[in-house]
Amino acid sequence: NEVKFMWNPTQYSTISVFTCSDSTLTLGDFSVTPGEDPAVFDLSTAAIVSVKMREQPANLVEYRLYMREHGHVFHHTPVEGEVWISRAWDSYHTWEDGRSNYAWDMGALNTNMMSYNHFGTRNTDFEVFGKNIILPMAGKAVTVISHEVDNDPDVDAAVEIEDHTMGSEVDLEEKPQNMIELEIGGDGSPFLLRLIHFQQDSMLANIQVGSTFSAGTHIAQAGNSGTTYVLIAMLCLDSQIKTQVTGTLPVRSGT
Repeated sequence: NEVKFMWNPTQYSTISVFTCSDSTLTLGDFSVTPGEDPAVFDLSTAAIVSVKMREQPANLVEYRLYMREHGHVFHHTPVEGEVWISRAWDSYHTWEDGRSNYAWDMGALNTNMMSYNHFGTRNTDFEVFGKNIILPMAGKAVTVISHEVDNDPDVDAAVEIEDHTMGSEVDLEEKPQNMIELEIGGDGSPFLLRLIHFQQDSMLANIQVGSTFSAGTHIAQAGNSGTTYVLIAMLCLDSQIKTQVTGTLPVRSGT
């Protein structure tokens, strides 16, 4: 249930808090209860009364180092070929109350160094459309959706949204999308890798819920489903609390 995150911008944001003092534990050992160790949980900035700076406890493991030590990094580029990050951890990604804090929008450039040809009014005008989507990390599929329709691109609206400084100024319709969510780090792990905006019915037949896939697996083609104006391939690493997807977390490249 993501209703609370579906383009409902506020002055607050939802952040994820990572706590671990034993780097030998797996992601499957993590709790989602605040105060436990190891744990990853969400916290709204609306609940923060004050902030006090203190030295980092010597026994705690840094999130970045933990993920690298366990190999939870991007081993492959999620889209085939050379791609560019058209929008990262800023602008409209910060308007979704934590859902997209660390999301990446990925596009591709044609031989003219443009993301689309002609007027950009058709999905096939965009260089990224139909490119293979590659799993950057290994994991077990827990959500697979492939039947949703692709939107028609709207370049004018995509340009206009960049003129705004906050999400409350934008009237954007949420639409269903084709996607995959992978459970990262073993059974029971509260960490999900999410890749979205796939082309309708492009998911390969062997990509089924419950199956485990290795990094580098080709799963679908880039499309324009979901809440989009123009074509992108988007991915983020979420922390999952029960059935509620919460704030996203940063992830690093394997190189």
